[in-house]
Amino acid sequence: MNVLLFASLKERVGKNQVKVQVTEETNVSTFLQNLFVQYPELKPFSHNLLISINQTYASPGQIIHPDDEIALFPPVSGG
Repeated sequence: MNVLLFASLKERVGKNQVKVQVTEETNVSTFLQNLFVQYPELKPFSHNLLISINQTYASPGQIIHPDDEIALFPPVSGG
């Protein structure tokens, strides 16, 4: 599964998308735990990371399917 990265997440990893192995349904929390194992440089963002599934913001318990589009965003601030 390709995971799109934006802003400081993209800068931290050095690319705008990463691959994460997802072979069955999982929830957002478990998905993020696996992501942080594969990409530990993203772990500092774990407490305030925004995730979207198919262009809709997701909650921690929401289910991710292997064919979903995932995007990760750092917290947004400014005016």
